[in-house]
Amino acid sequence: MTLTLTCLASYWLLSPVEQMELPKSAIATATYTSNIGDSHAARRFPARALTGWRVVTYLKGACAAPGVSYFYPTLGRRYTECEEWRSQTFKAIGELHPDAVVIASSSLYVPGFVNAPEWKAGTQRTITRFSEAGARVYIIRDTPQPNFAVPTCPSRALWTR
Repeated sequence: MTLTLTCLASYWLLSPVEQMELPKSAIATATYTSNIGDSHAARRFPARALTGWRVVTYLKGACAAPGVSYFYPTLGRRYTECEEWRSQTFKAIGELHPDAVVIASSSLYVPGFVNAPEWKAGTQRTITRFSEAGARVYIIRDTPQPNFAVPTCPSRALWTR
């Protein structure tokens, strides 16, 4: 398997950069899947290449996969580059006619940058777009971020035995 590690687009990049992960056994009739998301999504996608599918990944820093607009504090303004990149990426994914689309994004967008109803509507628009094109759509939730030190909890349980 080959894995491209330079696949996260910067804030200012507007055009999607297709990153492919191809198993050595890939053939021309391979099943396609497209992955789209932000840096949190990048942690999840390499394992998809182990399935024998041709995996095409699109990732952009701090760019939520669902079709939403938001103010991004790091830039000090609305993140229009994300909106443009996402639009072009959705078009590129549509041209691939993938069998599946896997979507993943950080959980920090809600309620940080987007309210829950906007996020839900943007997610639904994204799912509808790809499913109407014939792709199965899968959403992977972000890694939970507990409000306590996780190692401390089992340590305390062991200590009190």
